[in-house]
Amino acid sequence: MCVQPGLYFKVQGSTFVSANDQEFDESECQQKFTDPILWLMTRLSNIAKRPGFIRRNTIFKCFAAFATLCEATTITPYLELMLEALNRFVVERENSENIKSKESNDASIIDFPREVMQLLEDKCGTEQFVNAFTNAKSKARDKRDKRKQMIAAEAVHDPVASAKRRIAKQGKEKQRKKRRVQERMNSRGVSKKTDDIVH
Repeated sequence: MCVQPGLYFKVQGSTFVSANDQEFDESECQQKFTDPILWLMTRLSNIAKRPGFIRRNTIFKCFAAFATLCEATTITPYLELMLEALNRFVVERENSENIKSKESNDASIIDFPREVMQLLEDKCGTEQFVNAFTNAKSKARDKRDKRKQMIAAEAVHDPVASAKRRIAKQGKEKQRKKRRVQERMNSRGVSKKTDDIVH
C-alpha cells in the first residue's frame, strides 16, 4: 500500500484515504513505508473482509502458509490483522441462515478458516492468540454498534436516505433468494434459463 502509495491512496490534506475510504494519518502510513510485512498483512486482511468466496479462500491459504513456514516472532505482531478477516468469515457463516449453495455444503470449506486459526494458535501460542482474537472481536463489535447507531441516527435526521437504504437492502435480499432458487435448480439438473426466474 505504502510501497507505491499513489496506487492505493488519494491524498486529502495531510490524510491518506484508501480505496475503501479508510483514512490513515501520515505517521501510520510512514509506519507502513518502513514495515513491508505490516503493509502486506493490512492489504490481505482488507481484501479478505469483502465478500467473495474464492478471494477469501485464497487469502486464508496464504495465512495458513505464513503460519506453517514463518517464525512465530515474524507473524505474532500481525496476528490481529489476520484474525479480523478470519473471524468475519466465521461470524458471517454462523449468522447466515442455512445457506444452500454448493460451497457451503462442503464441510472442509466451512471449517477451513477455523483450521487456519488453529494453525495460528499453535504457531504463536495460546496466550498471544487469545489476546489478538479478543481484540479483533472487540473491534468488530464496536464497528457493528457504531454502524447501527449511524443507521438509527440517519432514520431520524434523513428519512429519505434511510428509506433508500431499506429499499436497496430489500433488493439485495430479493436477488439473494433468486440466486438460491437458481442454485437449487442447477443442483437438481433443471435447465431453466435464469431470465425465467429473475423476471
